[in-house]
Parts: sequence; C-alpha cells; structure tokens
Amino acid sequence: MSTLLAVEALESGYGDVQVLWGLDLTVEAGSITCIVGSNGAGKTTFLRTLSGLVKTKSGSVRFAGADVTGVEPDAALAAGIVHVPEGRRLFKGLTVQDNLLLGAYTRHDDGIMSDLEFVYATFPILKERRKQDATTLSGGEQQMCAIGRGIMSRPKLLLIDELSLGLAPKAVDRLSAALVDINAGGITILLVEQDVMTAFDLAATAFVVDMGRVVKFGATADLADDPAIREAYMGL
Repeated sequence: MSTLLAVEALESGYGDVQVLWGLDLTVEAGSITCIVGSNGAGKTTFLRTLSGLVKTKSGSVRFAGADVTGVEPDAALAAGIVHVPEGRRLFKGLTVQDNLLLGAYTRHDDGIMSDLEFVYATFPILKERRKQDATTLSGGEQQMCAIGRGIMSRPKLLLIDELSLGLAPKAVDRLSAALVDINAGGITILLVEQDVMTAFDLAATAFVVDMGRVVKFGATADLADDPAIREAYMGL
C-alpha cells in the first residue's frame, strides 16, 4: 500500500490554547486506521485540523501527494478528506434522503444517484425511512445517516469521530460491519474511537495519542497485547 496521508510535527489548537504538540501520523491508502486515547488527548482536534475546521499552527500535512497544510474546509473536501463529526450533526427538519443528498452538494457529476443507492444498500434501514426526519431516527440509525452523508461526498479518506459514542453494542456491531464493507469498496478510513476494543477490532493499525502527541503506534494485534495499553485503555 502507498501512503495516502502523511502528517509531520503538526501543531494546532484554539486561540491561545494549543492542543496538538508535534503530532506525527501516517495512513496507508486502502486501510482502516484508528486513533485511540483518553478524553482531552487531542483526537477530535486532530480530525478538525485535517478537515480545516481548526487552524494549523505549524507542521505539514500531505494528502494524496499534495500539500494540504492549513487548507480551508472546502479545499479539504475537494481534495477528498470527508469528516463525519462526533454527535452526527444531522439537519433537523430535513428527511433522511435530504440529509444524505447534502453530502453531495458540491458535486456536479452523474454518479450521485448511484452513490445514494450504494448508501441504501449498505444501510437498508435508511431507505425504509428515507422520508422521515433524520433527527427522529435512533442513535445508531443517525450514525448510519451521518456516515452515508459522508460517502455521498465521494471521499478518498473518511474521518469518523467517535463511531460508538452513546450506542448500544448491537448498533456498534452493525456499523462496524458496514465500515468493513465501505473500506472494501475503496474508501480509506481514519477512525477516532474511545472504545479501544471496538477500534482494534476494526483497524489494522493504531496510533495512541496522549497530550496532543503520538505516544505509541503499531499493529492493533500487537498493541492489544501491550500490558500498558491493556491497563490504561482496555481495563484489563
């Protein structure tokens, strides 16, 4: 596999509050990669920096061979970096289908409806409820809709922040299986997840972030056997 995303010495934050301190990370094309760590470690800030929602202070970000350091959100989206935010952020008062189609609002190609059918094939419940207000769905179904909206943007890299937050285990299992299928369809996934066991089950490679820095990285199978990881993040 080739490197799709290469981040070096990235620093960012909110005003005078710095959150990321020289973070280094790579994502291989075609992979599912996860970032794990405790609350406040900088995981969400990292995704928001990649998608242009948080300003870069220093460091570099290369994506698909191009320098995308500090780009605005519309440029990140145009490059193929698509962000599924924590909390789903669906549009109240709009149907499931309208929420999905908003993911394609910058597109002008002929593939929008075929991509919509792909989303419906991946998440059949969304097709059943396509005329329902998206914010009245269950938590798991809302997450499906948020991921489906991301797919409608034709991502090269899909950033997913806290897949399992507030969801029942069965819903997480369904979403995890869907992500495997989405990845098999050619979409690289970078997953931020506080549930380390869920993240390690999905991803082949993991980066452990603490205080805005990568403190460990490697194959998830190896990290799952690391006594320090098991004690600190898996409760084992």
